[in-house]
Amino acid sequence: MPWLISERGQHTSWLVWLAAILCAILAIVVIITGIVVLAIYLIYQPRMPCHLLRPDLFDLNYLFQSSPIPLDEVAMETMDMALKKGVIPFDLNGQARTRWRVGIFLSLTFWTHPSCQLHFFWPNGSTINLDCSSKSH
Repeated sequence: MPWLISERGQHTSWLVWLAAILCAILAIVVIITGIVVLAIYLIYQPRMPCHLLRPDLFDLNYLFQSSPIPLDEVAMETMDMALKKGVIPFDLNGQARTRWRVGIFLSLTFWTHPSCQLHFFWPNGSTINLDCSSKSH
């Protein structure tokens, strides 16, 4: 490789020195960038937010459509007993898009899939024994 050695014999070509300097600068930039990213991560310590749905935290105003579902004999008896007790159990499943802000630079959007077993106390319109979980991705 004639471009590695100059005409005088043992000296390194200026192209090799230029390439070495550029590589050194690039390595320094990568190291500094890594240190800055690590520092920001350690300062903010981002965590995935997780919240259970609680009636006292959320006012869930939404429109929904319901349609009657024919019940068999066992389901009718189960519903009749629930109405007599005043507590109607039902499942609430769905999905929601949420945004999570990390510091001032980054905003992440992800989907959450809440799954709740509600026990609706129909005489006063409240829920009891609220059991919710959610999975995010």
